[in-house]
Amino acid sequence: MARQQLQSWYRCIRVTALVCILFYPCAWVAAGVIIDDQEIFLQNLQEWIPSHGSVIAVYQSTNKSAVGRSVAGLDFRTGAIFGITVSGSQWDGYGGVTGQGEVYRGQPEVSHAKISGKVGMMSVLGVADSFPVAYLIALRDSPQSIIDVKRESAGDWVVEFDYPTGPQAIERVGTLIVSGDGRPKSLELLDPSTGTPRLTEYVYSPRSPTKVAVVQGVRVDDGSFKSELVEVQFIPGGRPQMFSPEVVEKLADDQLRAIKLRSEAIQVAKAISSGRSPEPVPYAGSDLRRIRWPLVATGVVAITIGVFVLLRVRKDS
Repeated sequence: MARQQLQSWYRCIRVTALVCILFYPCAWVAAGVIIDDQEIFLQNLQEWIPSHGSVIAVYQSTNKSAVGRSVAGLDFRTGAIFGITVSGSQWDGYGGVTGQGEVYRGQPEVSHAKISGKVGMMSVLGVADSFPVAYLIALRDSPQSIIDVKRESAGDWVVEFDYPTGPQAIERVGTLIVSGDGRPKSLELLDPSTGTPRLTEYVYSPRSPTKVAVVQGVRVDDGSFKSELVEVQFIPGGRPQMFSPEVVEKLADDQLRAIKLRSEAIQVAKAISSGRSPEPVPYAGSDLRRIRWPLVATGVVAITIGVFVLLRVRKDS
């Protein structure tokens, strides 16, 4: 009896050993493929992301009667970012993150930039709508956020990662599709509270610099753009001083003054085309000695915009 039990145990041991020999290597290989894909992807990020340089993009509303404008900036060496949104309304604002990770925000011609604390490495995603390469920077700097990486047969990379959003850093799962040459193609975000996915497909502007792909504009549901890229500049050597709160505040003030001039020019052009006398613009009472040359430049810009808009109005009518 004891001998039969020993033989039975022996057979079990042999079967177990055979199963281990056959299946454990497969498991290790499968795990190795996943690890290798992620390692290769992270290595590629070093080539896909510029090590230095600054990029600034300006977007203008496509609505002829609207004057909305936004500006986004990213410095690759320091990771500093800024964003400006102006439309002449109470919702105008600007903000950014310095190279030291300090968050600031303010309102053009109303409130000065105020430092409100520090953020983590994912802060670069604040300009991802203009520069999707920001997602690659975030994944490079926070590889622990990566859940899974797969290489498709067509050469694209499928990257699943934890995507923190909002002031409470709510975790959402994101799926980023990256082309074989390192250009983000689409992003799908899944909100765990609702289970609803939201897909964003990136359309890049032909104006994009060689080093950085910049999106064409903000799209609406019918596929058209409610704002489009009108200007982009890439500074190869970088200009991190442009990303300080003081400089961004001045840039925001300039953008607000520019759209106010454009708004006034549109009203003047419409009044002239309809045969009415345009309303006079009230004098603000600024010190002319301090703004003499800026005022001359502003006047030239206003006249130029007015003539351009008048021609557009006449053409459209």
